[in-house]
Amino acid sequence: MNLRTYMFAVGATVLVALYVDWPPLLYGLAALVAFEGITGLKLTRATGASRGECALDRIERGAVRIPFDAERMWRISVAGMLGLSYGLFPDALWFIPWFIGFAVAGAGLSGVCPVLMMIKAAGFR
Repeated sequence: MNLRTYMFAVGATVLVALYVDWPPLLYGLAALVAFEGITGLKLTRATGASRGECALDRIERGAVRIPFDAERMWRISVAGMLGLSYGLFPDALWFIPWFIGFAVAGAGLSGVCPVLMMIKAAGFR
């Protein structure tokens, strides 16, 4: 599973979990993404070999100032935002999980993720 497919799957799962109002699915997804980000293990890689490269895989890295993988940082930030907005403040920040779902699914479909580009521009590997 390449990064583009992974992003679409994460975004679609967030949207489905929000639409059917099933918090355990959203918490499980946030836990999986956080686990992958913190440990660096990609459990989704076990589903199959990558079938090519997408635009997200070819983003220019520039000067690496922080020796930490940008994809791992992206996973940690997505899990953190989902956990904070849906877990701690669901009434006040109800729109953030929806925004994350649409943004990540759109990034998976288009192959362009502004958040990942900003993380790489900040100096992550």
